[in-house]
Amino acid sequence: MLGSAHFAQPDFRDCEKWNNRVISNLLYYQSNYLAMAVDIFIVIGFMSPLEIILGGAVIVLIFMGSMWASENKAAISHFKCHYPTMFVLTILLMSYSSFPPLVASWFSCLESPYRYF
Repeated sequence: MLGSAHFAQPDFRDCEKWNNRVISNLLYYQSNYLAMAVDIFIVIGFMSPLEIILGGAVIVLIFMGSMWASENKAAISHFKCHYPTMFVLTILLMSYSSFPPLVASWFSCLESPYRYF
């Protein structure tokens, strides 16, 4: 069970075997990360469904707005083509910075069910 072949240093000269090993490990861990993300999303969705729906709506609206802007504005389209990573990070930053004010304004309009206790 604890044979030397199992825990031996991999042969870096055998590229095909090394690549297959790396890819199989990445696929295995990728499925674990996906399963954990789905589980966490479901648990948080049950705990606070309104925030999940609002967050998803904000992200979808900002993403749709950025796609519309990149199709209709030359400067944004140029930025998207030359800096795709920065474009995605900008969308994420806009989503992150606009979500808390929307949630705060939404909850300030609602009455607290515990205010009479």
